[in-house]
Amino acid sequence: MKHSIDRKPGERGTSVPCFPAIGSGLRREPVGRATRPPLPPLAKGGRSRGRAKGGRAPAVKVGSPLAAKPTSGPVVRINRTTPSPLAPHPPSPLRATTRPGSTLTEVLVSLMIMSIGLFSLASLFPLSVQRAVKAANLTKGTDLRFNVDGLIDLYPQIITRPDLGGFPNGFPEFYVIDPLGWNFVQASAPGLSYSFGHLNDTAKNNSFVGPNGFLGSVNYGGVDRYPFFGFYGIPSADFLVTLPDSWLHQYDTPVDPAIDLSSRSFIDVPGLAASGFSLPNTVAYRIVLFSKDGVSSQSRTITDVTGDTVRWDEFGDPYLVGNKNGFLDGYPLPGNFYAGMVMIQSQDRRYTWLLTCRKLTNSGSADIDAVIFRNRSGDNPRDQEALYPSAQPWFVGQKQVIVDYSSYPVAPLVKKGGFVFDASNARWYRITSVADNTSLKQIQVGIEVPFAVASPILPNVGYLMFPKAVVDVYPLGVKTAP
Repeated sequence: MKHSIDRKPGERGTSVPCFPAIGSGLRREPVGRATRPPLPPLAKGGRSRGRAKGGRAPAVKVGSPLAAKPTSGPVVRINRTTPSPLAPHPPSPLRATTRPGSTLTEVLVSLMIMSIGLFSLASLFPLSVQRAVKAANLTKGTDLRFNVDGLIDLYPQIITRPDLGGFPNGFPEFYVIDPLGWNFVQASAPGLSYSFGHLNDTAKNNSFVGPNGFLGSVNYGGVDRYPFFGFYGIPSADFLVTLPDSWLHQYDTPVDPAIDLSSRSFIDVPGLAASGFSLPNTVAYRIVLFSKDGVSSQSRTITDVTGDTVRWDEFGDPYLVGNKNGFLDGYPLPGNFYAGMVMIQSQDRRYTWLLTCRKLTNSGSADIDAVIFRNRSGDNPRDQEALYPSAQPWFVGQKQVIVDYSSYPVAPLVKKGGFVFDASNARWYRITSVADNTSLKQIQVGIEVPFAVASPILPNVGYLMFPKAVVDVYPLGVKTAP
């Protein structure tokens, strides 16, 4: 809005905005708003002067002396009915209806997304458990593999004379050293114990001459199997082939700490006979004697139990569990040994081994593989060691084979990740794929590594075995007997 100023008669008028000059000390009043002079200070407990109770301050017109009085900043009109800008605003009545929220559809979609994530996470737990079990098996299998390597160094004659009497039909081309499996089969089917692999429940004729001129292995049957000399009986075989770190508690009791057990090979265990304990011939047992001060302990393989008396010398060993060094050892306790407690444990047959050997020359060398089992069972050896013919021959470099089970009552237990044993050439292969044709009763088996040796073509095709509970197969390389 513009304002006019007074001019003399005959003087041309000009309308200019009413702005104060710079430095004049005047301030521009807000246009269209009434102002009032500054109020005097309030007395304590009093009201402002010039204002009636409940009234309004008189307006000051533009151009009055009060309006021209210099002040600082624009004058703000005070209205007691208007809240202060700093005071909290009361909630708007429209805010309750316009506040943002989640609809039922959004909640359901969120739950669906969350459930997908939870199910994906839950699926990882079984996989992690399987991986952990497999890692533990491989770790134990590797430990036992080194034990076998040391055993061959300790008993090098195991390569060429596992029975210490030579081979009944000369040195075979292929053979298996399997003390535990031999004793398993010997206990249930003695006629099959010397054959690793069976056809129609009949042991193979091991007088066949192989293609390389060595007697023994029948290329259309199983492989010659031998125990290790002296380790006859399942407890003795357990002692030899089982990883010695898994034992099950059977009995424990305190003993008289005043008895000196120095140089002893036996001990009287109080209450043992009354507990009904007996020494079976199916698994190895040991006794652990703890010193009375709890500082040391001694472990001995039990050879005999009579009443409360437990012996660990070879004099009472009905299964020849000893070290087979040609002497009857007593394994006495050290001098000045006093026991405060004894514990009897049975060996848990978790990890065991067998050896497959492939004769190289007539000099006593063989290429050896250590096969590690977990929880190997001796039940139904005819089924576990059954041989199945291939539907057609396989050749070097081939990575699959067709197994024919049309003449068998049940199909073989073939699974991915397991192992197949080529009984024609004494070699092991890991299975990578399985395709069962139930109409033809044939299974197509894929293997990880191509066949190193072809199957025989005449008089029959090759035979395959699918043993259970194989952890892994460890090549030990070429070993030579002295």
